[in-house]
Amino acid sequence: MIDIIIKICQHHGNLTIDKVVKQRLKKDNTIKYRCKFCLSQSHKNHYLKNKEKVKASHEKYRNENYEKYRKSSNDSAKKMRILNPEKEKERRKKGYSKYRKSTQIRQRRFKNKAVSELRDVYIRQRLTERSILKHEDIPQSLVEIKRAALKVKRIIKEKLCHKK
Repeated sequence: MIDIIIKICQHHGNLTIDKVVKQRLKKDNTIKYRCKFCLSQSHKNHYLKNKEKVKASHEKYRNENYEKYRKSSNDSAKKMRILNPEKEKERRKKGYSKYRKSTQIRQRRFKNKAVSELRDVYIRQRLTERSILKHEDIPQSLVEIKRAALKVKRIIKEKLCHKK
């Protein structure tokens, strides 16, 4: 197959279709192409000059579009796992044994924090244990009521411990 030269870059010479990025339509309705390497370098330089601003912008986007961001992130990871099944198999094998202890510690820390702060996930867990209900079956109003009850219970327990 013959590669067709799409653009000539000052720094990287002749560029084929796999080495360019379609950027936008020009005023005359033709597509503008940019060199992938130059564009990448341009993005890198911008990031290095404006690190805090870029991070703040990304954080803001992630917070405003959490579900979209999460889905995109999960889809990307799933795609990589599908494209590299051997690598994924090796990663799981290696990762499970290598990070098992640290994962358990992190999970324990998260659970302790959820319990101490009375997070929704902990309260929903308490409400659904030994029942056929699922977390999504519990309305937020019931979570708030249970949180208040647990706070009262903790205060009473604390007062009883201090009396002795």
